[in-house]
Amino acid sequence: MALDRRDLLTTLGAAAALARGQGAMAAGPAGGSAPPGDTDYFLSATNPVANVDQRDLEALALDLMQSGEMAAARKRCAYLWRAVVEYDAGPAVMQSFEAMIDEFCFRAALLAANSDAAHPRVLRLYTPPAQWFGRSLPGSRWGGDNPDNCYRIIPVDAGGTFELHGRRDAHPASYVTYQIVADTSTSQALGALEGADVETGADGRFVITLDGTPAGGRRNHLPLPPGSRYLFIRDSVGDWSAQTPNWLRVVRTDAGGGAAPAGTRLLAERAAEAAVGDVPRAYWVMRLFHNSPTNTFIPPRPASGSGGMISNVQESTGCSTLVAPDEALIVTANDAGAAYRSLVYHDYWFRTVEPGQRQTCYNNAQMQPDASGEYTFVVAHRDPGVANWIDSAGQEKGVLLFRWQGLPPDRGKGRPHIATRLVKLADLPAALPSGVARMTPAARGRQMEERRAGYARRYAVGGTPPARVL
Repeated sequence: MALDRRDLLTTLGAAAALARGQGAMAAGPAGGSAPPGDTDYFLSATNPVANVDQRDLEALALDLMQSGEMAAARKRCAYLWRAVVEYDAGPAVMQSFEAMIDEFCFRAALLAANSDAAHPRVLRLYTPPAQWFGRSLPGSRWGGDNPDNCYRIIPVDAGGTFELHGRRDAHPASYVTYQIVADTSTSQALGALEGADVETGADGRFVITLDGTPAGGRRNHLPLPPGSRYLFIRDSVGDWSAQTPNWLRVVRTDAGGGAAPAGTRLLAERAAEAAVGDVPRAYWVMRLFHNSPTNTFIPPRPASGSGGMISNVQESTGCSTLVAPDEALIVTANDAGAAYRSLVYHDYWFRTVEPGQRQTCYNNAQMQPDASGEYTFVVAHRDPGVANWIDSAGQEKGVLLFRWQGLPPDRGKGRPHIATRLVKLADLPAALPSGVARMTPAARGRQMEERRAGYARRYAVGGTPPARVL
């Protein structure tokens, strides 16, 4: 049977990955077989996500979206979603329904494009729409995506052996986790490794091994239990202007890497299965917050119970919001000694809202403290002059999510806490706590310029990387 363009992309990508594995050489504190020179893989001197895997897999996912399988799956997804949200969402929210379905399905196409564990590659997903590699890339957001996170997936299986070769940047992410997941919603966690526990060399290089055996004292090892499907990686970048996610590349080291690559018909079927099959899970995650008291956060708790990170040093909380144009929602939270914190505003569908263009999120590098040391945020339709303004982007219905990551084990600064108060916008000045940080229009303009420039870094392509990055 003749190969179409999608089959050709898949075959060429797998052959390239195999060639890289065959040209291995020793590197990293954990030993292993690293790919050779990286100038043929990384396409940017400053952005580790600009690489051959990302470029080719996104192209493949765009092609999968044109398949008959995905056309039918999109119709089915739209029917299932509409049946459970249309009247609850209301006419204003439903104006963004088709855009949400497009992102939900493209997310599935990306997962399928990088689903062949015999030929694993590194792929970023859960991003807003962007101009990238000379094309318009659809978004792939769902489930409370975090604008600070570089989310990446690598397909794995319990019977294989894999090596993840990486290098910490000179300005590394604030917090990194490596998690084994068993499903396409990347929420059924089977094991995890904290980035802080990974042993690195003096030059920042490291190798993490993955296979079906226990760690047995190995710090840089993740067991692959039965049902393992993806290695799911989060790099939480606090300082958008300087911090950079880890440079990563994967090699399969056992004989399973010699298997024929998955054809595009199979990949299209996997994409359709993920799109339709993940609707119940995505709806359940969304209802976690829409089912909470409006404008009131549920008590902070570990995120693993709802499909977040497996960690005893991470907690999160959220709430649905309903803020009219003449109202303001005051949010006050502590830092609890966390290495990383963020407050993110999402739309009704639990997607971020123009994080590179609007002040819809803050992390610990961006938020300004009150005189008391606590942090006050104000959700409003227009700028109230408060430093930590959350722009509702004209939407009355939304979802707020607060994360504390890297909490100290001794909890010396207390447990995470957060509180809200809804007031009329005219009454806001009197309702604010004393010592709240303020911001002038000129300072806001500078803040937005920095935000746009910082966000654009994650889509930068260009510059020649060193001959050996990893």
